[in-house]
Amino acid sequence: MFMSTLDIRLPYNFDPKIRSYQHEILLDKRKNKVLVIHRRAGKTSLVLNKLILEASRNPGKTFYYVCPTMRQAKEIAWKAPDMLNKYLPEEIIEKKNEVELTIYFTNKSQIRVTGADNPDTLRGVNPFGVAIDEYAQIKPQLYDEVIKPILIANGGWVWLIGTPMGRNDFWLKYEIAKIGRAHV
Repeated sequence: MFMSTLDIRLPYNFDPKIRSYQHEILLDKRKNKVLVIHRRAGKTSLVLNKLILEASRNPGKTFYYVCPTMRQAKEIAWKAPDMLNKYLPEEIIEKKNEVELTIYFTNKSQIRVTGADNPDTLRGVNPFGVAIDEYAQIKPQLYDEVIKPILIANGGWVWLIGTPMGRNDFWLKYEIAKIGRAHV
């Protein structure tokens, strides 16, 4: 589908055509997305591949994968053999830091895996792209007060994904996205 600068086919070990909605989303040119997707439908593998694609294309940039808690983030993205490690070709990795849950790419970009349970740890960082998984379970202040201002300032992007939990902030962001606002 996409080729990196090292002629590695990306997405790697991932065929979004198996779930056609994934292919459509990856090809969609809108940079900010609110994705309401049911459980076990491949939403996490989709956003992890988006992060890998963007990190491989944008030297020196930082990207975040955020879950409601650090423990969830580590279990879902870092430790699960069928997630982040499955989709990362070794040729584009400089090193992995288990303590920081960070992957350093050979092009000096990085992906950090983190939780939303301590939003202040995300203040002062400058991610260029952020994927927030299970957004319905996260306090809105994390995005509205910490992440959104950074992305507006640096021209970055966000994908908010999850399954609905009533008419909460995730529902509101989805409704705002439906009317086509640039930033949710």
